[in-house]
Amino acid sequence: MTRIKETSCGGIVYRKTSQGHIEVLLLEWRNKRGFSKYVLPKGHMEETETAQETALREICEETGLP
Repeated sequence: MTRIKETSCGGIVYRKTSQGHIEVLLLEWRNKRGFSKYVLPKGHMEETETAQETALREICEETGLP
């Protein structure tokens, strides 16, 4: 059996409200059967990327943030 190693990178997007609370951005992931769960933005590394570059790219791609 052949094993394939994949590395994923992502991040936590958050903000502090004026009342001092922390809000965390979660994405809703839904499969074909309609089951859903909330996840942090993440994705697989490209060959030429560092972990930090991957995390920033994936956060921008998945959230639409600049």
